[in-house]
Amino acid sequence: MSEATSTTEHFPKRTRQRNSAEAPMNSHDSKLSRGAEIKLVIGRELKVVLFKKSTIITTIVMALFAIAGAVGMHYLNASSDKLVVGINDPDRVPGISQIKSMDEDASPVELVVMSRADGEKDIENGDKIDLFVDTKTTPIEVVGWSRVNTAFVSQLTALNSQNELAKQINQLGGDPQKVNAEIAQATPKTVLLRVEKRGDSGTGIAGIVVSFVLTILLFMLIVSSGSMVAMSVVEEKSSRIVEILLATVRSSSLLTGKVLGAGISSLITTFIFVGAGALTSYLLGDLGGVQIEFGKIFALSVFWLILGFFTYALIYAGAAATVSRQEDLGQLSMPIMMMALVPYIVASSVLPSNPDSVVAKYMSYVPVFAPFLSPSRNALGVATTTDNVVSIVLGLVFCPLMIWVSARIYRGAILRTGDRVKLKDAWNSN
Repeated sequence: MSEATSTTEHFPKRTRQRNSAEAPMNSHDSKLSRGAEIKLVIGRELKVVLFKKSTIITTIVMALFAIAGAVGMHYLNASSDKLVVGINDPDRVPGISQIKSMDEDASPVELVVMSRADGEKDIENGDKIDLFVDTKTTPIEVVGWSRVNTAFVSQLTALNSQNELAKQINQLGGDPQKVNAEIAQATPKTVLLRVEKRGDSGTGIAGIVVSFVLTILLFMLIVSSGSMVAMSVVEEKSSRIVEILLATVRSSSLLTGKVLGAGISSLITTFIFVGAGALTSYLLGDLGGVQIEFGKIFALSVFWLILGFFTYALIYAGAAATVSRQEDLGQLSMPIMMMALVPYIVASSVLPSNPDSVVAKYMSYVPVFAPFLSPSRNALGVATTTDNVVSIVLGLVFCPLMIWVSARIYRGAILRTGDRVKLKDAWNSN
């Protein structure tokens, strides 16, 4: 069965004009309502795209990769969350066993008593310990292979200084605990209004990681799905299938249904492999200790994925209607890709180091930038309710405008084969 024959099976039979170039695009005589037409096209897109063997195989492979990645990160973190330290005389540094491995939320270090010679040999062979502390030298020496854990060294320095200060105070007949209390009272206290009023601590490592992952994921999904819509438009145009489709449904219904169908397909496949990875991490207990508003971030990410896909898919579809060959899509897609790269670079490079960037804040209001920047700013904890409302409202207002613009270009160019149709000519042909 040919592709054209299988395509017509999704639509009511209807006599089509022989000359497609003369087909009246504004005087449509279909008895179907616009909603029924869109539903018909969505059903066709789901059957053509979602149940393709390549789509099924790709989704399964991506889900397996997501599961493998979650399992790998679990065991990688499990093996690196505790620092193993060799030491020759721990009694010379009271409290060293309470030093945290990486930060304040990590487990205390694991101490292994051994000689310096054994410690150096162990480090060189990469057997058990990560570094060695020689407390018998003045000053204390921290021995590593190519580097040492800076967080541990900083905490060890503070602890050793505190012990030495207490020793000197004792020798002078003072009370170390009283002196430490006075020093603590003299130390300025930091007050973060974000913590007091909003109940979150702002940007943390979890927020940065989630922001980075969201940026990459949204960029890949939105751009790749938009490109798939563009390739589908060109394929139908070059094979003349679009003439059969337009004999049954309006061009605007065909465009809207195609974008919605492709969007639903992308969301389904995305939720499968992302859900597989997230569920694996949850079952392994890796999400329990992360202090971040996953519910809010997830909801906003899904919203911006849908709106971002719809916006970019409309841009891709309208532009793709102006060409008749797949070879021309590369040059045509480059400006759209560059438009998406701008917020992607800002979200992945600027925001992690400068979350409160004013430029990023106002860029997140722009509808074509918001799908990448708004979720990242929320993950970093810097987006206010006003920021979210403004971004969402502008995005929702921009989408119908984009539908109208893209549909007009689509109508004016979809049946014109041969050389690339200029946007001006496609616009004026309606």
